[in-house]
Amino acid sequence: MKLFHPHVAYRNVFCVDFELQSIAKRKEHNIYDPKNIIKNKNDKQRYFLNDSWRIEMPAVVRTPFYGNNCSEYFGYVVTYSEMEQAYHLLKVDLHNGKILWSIDAVNGGYGTPTVFGDLVVFLKEFDAVQAVSAESGIVEWAVQGGHRVRTTLNVIDETLWFGSGSTLLAVNKNGEVVKKLHIPNSFIYGNITPYKGGILCTGTLHNNERDCSCSYLWLINQEGSIMYSMELGRSPVISSDTSGIWLKDDFAFASCGHDIICFDLKVGKELWRTRVFGFCGRHFPVVDSQRVYYTTLKGEVGCADILNGSIVWRQKFREGLIVAPPSIYGKTLFVLADCSVFLLDKDTGEIFQHKVVGHTPYSAVSFGTNKALIGAGEPPANGQLICFDVVSEAHVSLPMYNDVYFLEEKDCNLMSVLIETGGEYTSSSIDVSVFSKDGVVNGKKIGNAFTYKFNLQNNCVSGFYAIPVLLENFGLIKKTCISIYIDKREQLPSSFVLHQYLKVSTEENIFSSGAALVQGLMKVHGKSISQKDFRDRINYVKRKSNWKDADFQTWRLILKRVLSNSAESLDDFIRSEEGGEFEIF
Repeated sequence: MKLFHPHVAYRNVFCVDFELQSIAKRKEHNIYDPKNIIKNKNDKQRYFLNDSWRIEMPAVVRTPFYGNNCSEYFGYVVTYSEMEQAYHLLKVDLHNGKILWSIDAVNGGYGTPTVFGDLVVFLKEFDAVQAVSAESGIVEWAVQGGHRVRTTLNVIDETLWFGSGSTLLAVNKNGEVVKKLHIPNSFIYGNITPYKGGILCTGTLHNNERDCSCSYLWLINQEGSIMYSMELGRSPVISSDTSGIWLKDDFAFASCGHDIICFDLKVGKELWRTRVFGFCGRHFPVVDSQRVYYTTLKGEVGCADILNGSIVWRQKFREGLIVAPPSIYGKTLFVLADCSVFLLDKDTGEIFQHKVVGHTPYSAVSFGTNKALIGAGEPPANGQLICFDVVSEAHVSLPMYNDVYFLEEKDCNLMSVLIETGGEYTSSSIDVSVFSKDGVVNGKKIGNAFTYKFNLQNNCVSGFYAIPVLLENFGLIKKTCISIYIDKREQLPSSFVLHQYLKVSTEENIFSSGAALVQGLMKVHGKSISQKDFRDRINYVKRKSNWKDADFQTWRLILKRVLSNSAESLDDFIRSEEGGEFEIF
């Protein structure tokens, strides 16, 4: 299926090919793990993605993961619903996307869960871990860490390891803490990796001489003694599912700030350090036998030589924000950028396929048996768990990008889209609710193509949008997505840097971490607001705005509206809202 821009005075769109002919081959399973996201296939073979299934849910979908012994059949995923203020852990049939069971995860959304024998272990209330039966979802045990957990959950030698504040805890399959290792004054984050009888981990310490927070790499022996400590550089605390280090033989690869770093663990010293173009410290680099691959928050993926760190190639993506590391399957590098998953030749950086999935702020590509799972979606398809078949052959056409300029004149709001399907379909519709009040728009059939016309709203944010497409052929329905880019000439600043903010903010309940931060920031600037008052204002606007769960676009506007209001109380806030025009979009 191809999307073309017809002769339209005000809007252009780009071309996308959706019709892929593929030959699938069975492959042994691979367990998703933040420390090992390489599928060691023939490194001379490119691999492609074919649509398998997608399920929708009114929640944010995080990184999917697989079971140890049954990854051919089952996967697991954590979702978060802001409307319910609840996390859920789901077990999914990989053949068809059917949800087999779902349980309350009790605010355990930070960090990807893991499979521990016949148990699934996940975070509970930010400072504890909980284990449930992989078969039934019944709770087996829970372990309280006592402090915020910002590490991944790591199974090492049939023992579960995780970090809680400045302490590493080891737990057996009965839920008993069998070991505690402490790093004074630290905050441990990222993956925990075994190395020659000891434990490698990363975290932050406050550097008193420079009065700043710095990241460190530590090697700790089984008695809890620090064998050596290596500073990575100045860095904030990282709360990513895929942060920490990548270990290969006697070398540890880490990212910090704008640097990729290689350490020689045999001698305990830095081997090389390479500055890249953008912040890369949110997650670790991915390493194969010859190259080091990284992504940045500036929208770049790059490749460096493993021996000296010299840059081999760079590839820039338009949206400017990549929040997950790449994954490798054979010769193919998988990158989640913009609202798509892009497939690149890992030797050259050439893009040879992409699939539109929606934005993925909390997910990475997970590989199982001949499958790739991604948690994605955006309004109106807010939460989606998407499954692709990984195949060795496919016929792919690349997209051609053209800007869609969004102007402020009233006569420039009309957008026209033509989709060439590449096959016989009797009807089609697209859902443009994310940037148009027209909602679902039916297409006008012209041969093997459909045309759609709709009006854009005046307050669209610049960027890529994933738009659901429904195609019907005499009762048989196919669902897919296209991406459209809107370029608004005048934009608000994309980010602000908060520095020298050392105040402690304490949340009043497990769902008030954001409200606690707002309370602290407001106090610094001379305005007093309670956490309850802030949440009440948020909830009031949500009720009045027809807000949909996991609707990131509307959620940003709601926050902006509440934070920019000068009202001193909730009653004053309501009076100010009722007195004016109320429309979120």
